Amino acid sequence: MPYKKYVHTITADNDQKFVHHEKIAKALDVEVYFAHPYFSWDLGINKNINELLRQYLLRI
Repeated sequence: MPYKKYVHTITADNDQKFVHHEKIAKALDVEVYFAHPYFSWDLGINKNINELLRQYLLRI
């Protein structure tokens, strides 16, 4: 919960570790998005863009 103010959305892959995504989304009051099945590059692209945004925002 200490990160609640920093989390706006969650992008996850279709893995078993996200089976309780509804509880997490409700607790954090965020939307959860999933990568398209059989499009393995979806999550990688999202992670890369997020990292680029973090680097940019840390410079400001």
